[in-house]
Amino acid sequence: MKAGGGSGVRSGSGANGTSATTGEKVVQVLRSLWDKVKAACANIGPGG
Repeated sequence: MKAGGGSGVRSGSGANGTSATTGEKVVQVLRSLWDKVKAACANIGPGG
């Protein structure tokens, strides 16, 4: 839970003029979704 995270997804947080907290929430949601996608890809076949 870093205040100034070093993720590369952060570039889109200020595009809509949203606050940093909202952007971080979105990043967390996207990360959870990405983990699910990677897990699904891993189940489908090798390399994901």
